[in-house]
Amino acid sequence: MIPAILLALKKLAYGRARDLAPLFERFLSPRGSVTFDGRTHTLIIVDVAR
Repeated sequence: MIPAILLALKKLAYGRARDLAPLFERFLSPRGSVTFDGRTHTLIIVDVAR
């Protein structure tokens, strides 16, 4: 069975996405990733469902 892929877009109001992206990476599985859009201060989080 193929695990489901989860995608979350989180728009930040009081922080810079560039600064917070590394903090989110520690909570992901080895297959997960966090990228960011610096113009809109949005985190793009992709991971597999557990």
